[in-house]
Amino acid sequence: GVQTCALPILIAFYENFGFHARIALQWQGEQLLTLGQEQNGGAFGNEPVYLKSNTNLDFSSSYDIGSHFSVFFEALNLTDNIYHTRGRYDNQTLNVVDYGRQFTFGVRAKL
Repeated sequence: GVQTCALPILIAFYENFGFHARIALQWQGEQLLTLGQEQNGGAFGNEPVYLKSNTNLDFSSSYDIGSHFSVFFEALNLTDNIYHTRGRYDNQTLNVVDYGRQFTFGVRAKL
């Protein structure tokens, strides 16, 4: 059967002396996105489009430098999750998008 839930499996954080860290693990069950497929410019009536289940892991941290500056680091999609849709049958792949992992480092200033 189709599951339509997004569950945070783990969200943990730590804060102490200006250091902040957060890790989040989330699972998304397979879900029905829409009825009606378009392939190669043709429409296929009420055929279903499902989003395959996936697991995602994100991490972020920051450190306060005084009261006006902080440095931060984010690592998103550490599980290298892909966006994958399918049709009526499990082996009927409709769309696959690999967004890859994303890493960001920077400095924030506040007045």
